[in-house]
Amino acid sequence: MRVVGFQDSVAGAQTPKGSGDYKNRSVRGARAQLCDRSPSISGAPNDSRLSPPQRVASSSVFSGATIVERHGLRRMVDIAVNEWGDLDFRRLALGIMLAPLPNGAFPRLRALIYRLLGIRVGRSTLVRGRLKLTGPPGCTSKLSIGSNCFFTTPLHVDLNSDVIIGNHVTIGHDVAIVTSAHHIGGPDRRCGKQAPAPIRIGDGCWIGARVLLLPGVVLGDGSIVAAGAVVSSRVEQHTIVGGAPARFIRRLD
Repeated sequence: MRVVGFQDSVAGAQTPKGSGDYKNRSVRGARAQLCDRSPSISGAPNDSRLSPPQRVASSSVFSGATIVERHGLRRMVDIAVNEWGDLDFRRLALGIMLAPLPNGAFPRLRALIYRLLGIRVGRSTLVRGRLKLTGPPGCTSKLSIGSNCFFTTPLHVDLNSDVIIGNHVTIGHDVAIVTSAHHIGGPDRRCGKQAPAPIRIGDGCWIGARVLLLPGVVLGDGSIVAAGAVVSSRVEQHTIVGGAPARFIRRLD
């Protein structure tokens, strides 16, 4: 007796007449459809059996991905260039050289470092802490400080326009000198085009703590600005102003 194995049973199985041809055609058809849908070696779809609209759509998808990759890389390069373009090496050097100095100490040395790096600082001026200088690259050339001044800190000086500080000027803690201003824009963006204006502080002025000087302000010689004032207009010489907005208080002898 012969033992019928699994392979013999499969090989000897009876199939209806003509069913083999039908199965072969089905397999060939499935393979053809799979090949049509699979990408070719170049990465593009096999569009030999696609209709014209399908070919356009398929090619658009692959070209779109390429454009996204190229424009994404270009966008990254543009961002990197813009970021590095805003770097001011003079201010970077200032930060590195002033970082070891403790706040309140070495006021003469700190003033000397500012002079060495090209900022106009008069003789015998004392800077008790680090000045926060903001503005476009090269803006430090817009700052001029007279002689025999005394600055406590922090002091923020915005240098989108010129800031001229006279001689014998005393500035208290947390003062902000802001030259940046903007026109009023449309409803989609109210902060419009920039319109900076210079600030001038006359000889002998005394500016109290937390004072805000706005663009275009001129402080007359010998004037005093009380602590916490917001100054938006000219201050006459030898007067005291205070409040927000700052108003005339009295005249000095």
